[in-house]
Amino acid sequence: MAKVHNELPLANVSEKASIGEILQSKSRSGVSDLKGSKSLGPPPGYDKDGIIRKFWSNCKIKHGKYECGQEVNCEKTIPVALDIAPHELKEVSNEKEQFELVFIMKMYWQDPKLHSFKTKITRHRPKDDPIEAVDPLEEVKGIVRRKYRNGDLLFIEQEGERYKPAVILRRSEYVFMEEPDWKIYFFPTYTFLNLVRTEAQTEEPMMNLLWCDEEKGGFVEFRRRYDAVFQESLELKMFPLDRQICRIRITAEKEIQDFQFVGIEGWRNIATVHEEWQVEDKMFSPCTTYVRYADEKCEHRSQRSLAKTVLHLQRKGDYYFHNVLINIFLVNVIALSAFAVGIGDIGDRLSLLSTTLVAVTAYQTVINENIPRKTYLTVCDKYIIFAVVYQVLMAVETVALSLISHVLSWYTGEEEHAEMIEWITLYDWIIGTVFVVGWVLGHAAILLMLRKEGLASGSWKEAYEANEEPYAPVFECSTCGKRWLCSQTHQRKVTEQNLIWCECNENRLSRIKKRYYTPGCKGFEKPVVPQQNLDKLMCAPPHLQVGDEQHADDFNQKFQRPAAKAAAVRDSHPPELLQ
Repeated sequence: MAKVHNELPLANVSEKASIGEILQSKSRSGVSDLKGSKSLGPPPGYDKDGIIRKFWSNCKIKHGKYECGQEVNCEKTIPVALDIAPHELKEVSNEKEQFELVFIMKMYWQDPKLHSFKTKITRHRPKDDPIEAVDPLEEVKGIVRRKYRNGDLLFIEQEGERYKPAVILRRSEYVFMEEPDWKIYFFPTYTFLNLVRTEAQTEEPMMNLLWCDEEKGGFVEFRRRYDAVFQESLELKMFPLDRQICRIRITAEKEIQDFQFVGIEGWRNIATVHEEWQVEDKMFSPCTTYVRYADEKCEHRSQRSLAKTVLHLQRKGDYYFHNVLINIFLVNVIALSAFAVGIGDIGDRLSLLSTTLVAVTAYQTVINENIPRKTYLTVCDKYIIFAVVYQVLMAVETVALSLISHVLSWYTGEEEHAEMIEWITLYDWIIGTVFVVGWVLGHAAILLMLRKEGLASGSWKEAYEANEEPYAPVFECSTCGKRWLCSQTHQRKVTEQNLIWCECNENRLSRIKKRYYTPGCKGFEKPVVPQQNLDKLMCAPPHLQVGDEQHADDFNQKFQRPAAKAAAVRDSHPPELLQ
């Protein structure tokens, strides 16, 4: 039965469990200053295991408050632990805005219906079997009632159309067990949203049943190695000192009431990185893969679980410094030598300046071939424009002094003109000295800036803001200082109509700012949605650690016929075995 709730103010989160404030700063000054900021727990609706248990669909916002719609129960959702371990970053294409990554994708989940499945076992023949010397292995059919964590099986062998009593088959007694027919069991179908293509090196998926029984179901491990190319918009304002966040976007193909992604604690390192890039370990370690939180109050009919893998990359830029920018610097040094040519030889001086100007613009063409077209100027563009303007100013200075010299020759005698030429030459030398000193000191300042870490390339927070990366999108009210998570529905576009008001009833969009925080910010070291420990997640219940003969006896006593017929095998497939 659908449940309809009255409209709830956003601010009373602790009392009414709405999407309210999750972050609160004691100070109202400087929303970018995270000193003292604290994370107040999981997003609304989430438990400590990183699962949202219920949400309201078709919600509407009216006067800064939610009008809740229909309640959707997610208690039966299947948690799917997601782990992506990057191995090799092969390439980051500046032109196509793509990156190629080799990674291992693993998923773990517990299927409550996965037990008592039909299979084939390849096992060792008994020593007293006369065929054992010729063919030491035999294949038998049957039903696996339980699989223990150490590989032991509670196995019911099929003989013709009948079934023998259950036995404990030790891991050392069989060589191979055919996996269940995965087509008839649950699988968390997913899609890479920004996938361009997969290369030939991508392997076929592997699935492994770790343990199962009739009460808990089966715990499954999924593994697949990908060599794939993904699309990623590059933020190149600081090129060639830019920082990039390369992301793998994963979405579930079923709604969150069916299954939800869950993050795994810990991090993975990249063994090999393309020589042009380096991984920022301080940012990479806490947020390899994180799950985007779902909205407790959703304006749509349904939601799907979303996850991201984020790589924080810093461009080394050595190629552009050694082969382009240094050459431009040296070309302008040659252009500065034009001041050694007398002001009277204006043709020779302008010829030298025009040659060096052509050389600089040629380097601009080389760079433009390696990066995509952007509406803004990169740092490299600004430097080349600065070098061109510098040469143009030298040309303007040359033409201006030459013009002044010619004009004065019309109104002065030879002696006065000769004296004016000396003054003009002196001014030319002074201006040339200023140009040379300015060029050298300017580059010295640039080198000092480059030596200071992070100053030249900008902060990671700026990269998150530019890419609108929703690791922790937060609204901040400059009036009362309150902070709360941004709705995923309005993560990119916020208007007066869809804005949730703060406790101070400040509904002006100009007073409420949206911030994108990074794992490097205090209070956001861990993802917003809680993660789980993989060792605890994979741990089997105590009774499923090692096979026990008593389990087989208990099963036979429960399902076998009376004692007079206990030795006889079953004459048909017992439906109880498949329960």
